[in-house]
Amino acid sequence: PNCAETYNNIGLVLYEKGDLIAAIDSYRQATKIRPKFSEGYNNLGVALRYKGDIDEAIKSYKQAIQIRPDYAEAYYNIGQAFKIRGELRAAIDNFGQALEINPNIAYVQQSYSATLAYMSNYDDVIKHSDLAMALKDDHDIWESRLYCWIYHPDLSAQTICDEHIRWGERFPEVSGTLFVNHDRQVNRRLRIGYVSPDFRNHSCRYFFEPLFSQHDHARFEVFAYSNVKREDEHTQRFKGYFDAWRDISYVSDEDAFEMIRKDKIDILIDGCGHMRGARLEVFALKPAPIQVTWLGAAWTTGLKQMDYALFDPYMAPPEIHTSEEVLHLPRTWAAYRPGEKASQASVTLLPALKNGYITFGYSGRTERLNYKVFGVWGQLLARIPDARLIMDYKCFSDPATKVYFEDFMAGFGMDMDRVTLRHSANIFDALGEVDILLDSFPHSGGTMLFDALWMGVPVITIASRPPVGRIGTSLIHNIGLGDWVSEDEESYIAKAVTFSKDFEALSLLRLGMRERMRNSVLMDEAGFAVDVETTYLKIWRDWCKKVGS
Repeated sequence: PNCAETYNNIGLVLYEKGDLIAAIDSYRQATKIRPKFSEGYNNLGVALRYKGDIDEAIKSYKQAIQIRPDYAEAYYNIGQAFKIRGELRAAIDNFGQALEINPNIAYVQQSYSATLAYMSNYDDVIKHSDLAMALKDDHDIWESRLYCWIYHPDLSAQTICDEHIRWGERFPEVSGTLFVNHDRQVNRRLRIGYVSPDFRNHSCRYFFEPLFSQHDHARFEVFAYSNVKREDEHTQRFKGYFDAWRDISYVSDEDAFEMIRKDKIDILIDGCGHMRGARLEVFALKPAPIQVTWLGAAWTTGLKQMDYALFDPYMAPPEIHTSEEVLHLPRTWAAYRPGEKASQASVTLLPALKNGYITFGYSGRTERLNYKVFGVWGQLLARIPDARLIMDYKCFSDPATKVYFEDFMAGFGMDMDRVTLRHSANIFDALGEVDILLDSFPHSGGTMLFDALWMGVPVITIASRPPVGRIGTSLIHNIGLGDWVSEDEESYIAKAVTFSKDFEALSLLRLGMRERMRNSVLMDEAGFAVDVETTYLKIWRDWCKKVGS
């Protein structure tokens, strides 16, 4: 009863089972028995972090470090906690401390790499990721590595796709006899499965719900394979959209494979790509005859076993690089349903009418930013001497991270006296202060672009590296504002300068934008569902014909 190691080990097992509350209790008992148990405090911190108690997790990590100042893993874990809080400066410092103690921990090298990307500095992102890969070929390292590569400003689309394929080559070929007995009746009710960790309060829900809520259940039996670790009220609502709900959050890849096979799924859709919580290893086992990737990371998976990638003509021009065959939805790649805060927010009058100057804005993730973006924004502010720029994101609420970005951005010619870095509690209210949103490149923004348009704020975008560099291109064309899409950095600046001169036109555009969205394909939920289902039927018929021939 007084063995701290046993309580710690019980905690490890409970944590792996997903029973965080019991794991925390066991770790606390271990540290109560042995107050100087650094490993117990570190493990307690991990469980608290996954439970969402970040402040308590940091306290526990600090106790571990106080007991053992050379505890590299604790420095790594406290860095992860700071990163979750948006305190990127503290995160990178702690990862650096862990590397000083022990440079041979793969997870620390990859976390250092990823945090550099979050800090918009890609100089050493590949170097540290390569060091991580040399130390360990691991799911989590690959997941983070490929995520960062998608945003890297200096990598070609071919290089990024090739790296995804290199990941996919780790998995063996599957037997061609897996589906010889699969029911190939062409006109029967099809079984469709969706796999995602994001059936919850995640930005994907604004795009999942327009499809899931409109599926024709008379023609399609729809299954969810949920990898949600912590369910919330949105998860409960999602459950009502499906004919069957399967929780695979603590299920092995092999067991998830068997579950999907037992359900006799015809078409299985990955809704994540290489993002946190992905279950692409399940797709590598090929549990369904037809497999499709859509939304999520919005590029390629690199898997031979993934048959198709679902895009639209704007996102996927002929020069796109993917390991999958590209399917083109006829109009838009995704439909949008505004969330609760967005629905309650009202469009304001053009701020420039009151201010007398243009306010540009950016409200997306910082890994989408880089030296190219900052250089162009610096030129833009120089061309319009009275313009302002508001950058609104979580990490700017941390004073140390804010100072870092101010110094970093100034190095690329940006006049920081006219740039405001902040984090607004309600981004929809905050967009009321922005006249024009500036998109990022070569990775375009995502949800932030839809949110801005919903609030009446037009977006300047570049038709950049496909497909993720053209999310804005798809969105802007589908709302009928093709003039706001530029082909290169020079035209991006020129268009921003030209549009910013006409306050009256901006004001009229702003006041009519929400109705424009409502009447566009972007919010035609039923029409979008029909487009997707028509595509599903086509690839099903093609498969039946191919297998039957």
